[in-house]
Amino acid sequence: MNNYIQLGELIKTISKTHKFDKKELVFLNTSDVLEGKILTDHYTAVSALKGQAKKSIKNGDILYSEIRPKNKRYAYVKNLQNPEDYVVSTKLMVLRNNSKDLDTDYLYHFLTYEETLNHLQRRAENRIGSFPQITFEVLKTLQIWLPSLPKQKRIAKVLSDIDAKIEVNNKINQELEAMAKTLYDYWFVQFDFPTSARYAASVGKPELKGKPYKSSGGKMVFNEELKREIPEGWEVKKLNEIAKTGSGGTPLKSKKEYYKNGTIPWINSGEVNAPFIVSASKFINEVGLKESSAKLFGRGTILMAMYGATAGKVSLIDLEACTNQAICAIIPDREFLNYYIKFSLEDLYKYLVNLSSGSARDNLSQDKIKQLNLVLPNKTLLQKFHQNISPMMNKILVNMKENQKLTELRDWLLPMLMNGQVNVGRSVAERDFGKKYAEGELGTDDYRKVAEEEIKYGKEEKLKDLFPTLNYDFELAAVVLLTEQRFKLNYGKKYLHKIFSNMQFLASLPKINELQFSEKGWGMFSKGLAQSVKNEVHIKKSKLDNGRTIYKVKSGSYKEVINWMNDPQNNPFIDEVASMLTIYEKPLIDCGMDRIELLNTVLQCTKALDTYDFPKIYDKMKTWKMEEPGFEFKADKFEPEETRYMIRFIKDEI
Repeated sequence: MNNYIQLGELIKTISKTHKFDKKELVFLNTSDVLEGKILTDHYTAVSALKGQAKKSIKNGDILYSEIRPKNKRYAYVKNLQNPEDYVVSTKLMVLRNNSKDLDTDYLYHFLTYEETLNHLQRRAENRIGSFPQITFEVLKTLQIWLPSLPKQKRIAKVLSDIDAKIEVNNKINQELEAMAKTLYDYWFVQFDFPTSARYAASVGKPELKGKPYKSSGGKMVFNEELKREIPEGWEVKKLNEIAKTGSGGTPLKSKKEYYKNGTIPWINSGEVNAPFIVSASKFINEVGLKESSAKLFGRGTILMAMYGATAGKVSLIDLEACTNQAICAIIPDREFLNYYIKFSLEDLYKYLVNLSSGSARDNLSQDKIKQLNLVLPNKTLLQKFHQNISPMMNKILVNMKENQKLTELRDWLLPMLMNGQVNVGRSVAERDFGKKYAEGELGTDDYRKVAEEEIKYGKEEKLKDLFPTLNYDFELAAVVLLTEQRFKLNYGKKYLHKIFSNMQFLASLPKINELQFSEKGWGMFSKGLAQSVKNEVHIKKSKLDNGRTIYKVKSGSYKEVINWMNDPQNNPFIDEVASMLTIYEKPLIDCGMDRIELLNTVLQCTKALDTYDFPKIYDKMKTWKMEEPGFEFKADKFEPEETRYMIRFIKDEI
């Protein structure tokens, strides 16, 4: 069935009144759905709902706002545990598949792609009334291309896979942002930053070095301006004492010559709603910039929305851009203040909201923002905070840029898939998406999250039976965190075993040397370390969309792990990890898991054979059995010449 059919023949809308037979229900208004997601599960008393909520929903329905289609107020109802607990506003259409020839996922992508939304927006704006609105009568006249059901499913799968990758990145970013905010809160709200050696010496307690400042009895003094205590030696400064500010403007909308062929990003306050702004929806040209009050701000400028729905929100721009007049641009005097000021302003936003009647909108103007009081620690601590926070923020930025590319790819593919221009076969992901990916158009370096396959372990002994007095939970977490900060990558079990094995070979740390490693297929394996990985005290598994498992530090353990890393007695271990990561960064290895494996293999061979002789080492590799599919022995995986290079690398570099 490869023809165009009106939607009205395939779907229906639900207008049935919900039965109010419970005390509480979840009410969904148009504002409670956005770009595929239901944003609330908050229960409300039925008595407050009967006048407005009418429709029932079930899993498989598509919720679609009648108002302003371009606002993307839609959601695909999936996996709700109790859909009968939900009631829907009259302004949300409840669309239900009514045909065995239509795949609901395919329908959802058709309804939510840009061309459909643009068409419906135009229809809505041509309507006589107070605001742009559509009805089901309009929606059902849309023509949808309907290939065979299997082909619909394959098309939907390609698009859903891209959406799933975007969502994974969003979740990673949410967690990273939470970790960054936790560190800010811990250091600059609770004042439990690591105590400096200078302060510890000044109070005659050198053992305090690296300990949480306030919790360890650090001296606090009352500040009259803030009416609260702050650490001794800290200052309070107005924002305009440590940063310049400015605001933008809007070139006249009636002057089309200001916008024609525009290449200068022009940001409005509604776009200040993410940690970074990596693109703009509108552009002006040089004439528009010159003949208006708009100003050009550089990459790294902090933007704070002053009016509208996003008032008080803060973003960093990762592009040179200008803004409208509803945004205050903040340029710190020193680069290492960027993240500190960003998080401080976000913290102050809560304060402004508390002062007002629930909104910061009436409190914000450029003059008021200039006069905001910020607590200012010493330069050394600010630089240390910037150093700690930068890897997390950089990772967020990388993920946002990747999502931008994925969105562009999806929007490029979707119309061709939906009208049959692309003939979708079973290998469409490899032929269309995969080809674009492999050619580097999506930035393959950005995608490289991990370079190893999941490894299955044999039966493991209990840690207490091996090393009853040792605990590797913090060491593992430190390795995971330091690796992520340095490489912007996360790895799995295989990497963790290899880095400890390599450090054992190169270091003299007693705890590492007490780990017992033995050959196990892909390399050197420690039962004690495996058990600690399995315990997941401070680390947790995370599944990538390719099915591989990586490890990350738990957000709830982040503070504890940082404290452990800052403890002076653990400095030797942290230094050894840093040294190992430096080796992994060398061009011959370049953080690649296969190269790390070869390094580990050659290190162990040189140790066991007490030689750098290539023939002897390669003969050993010919008998070193592998568990990895496709390779029986180590020598099957690594060519003689690359093994020679690694031997030379070890002799010269280590």
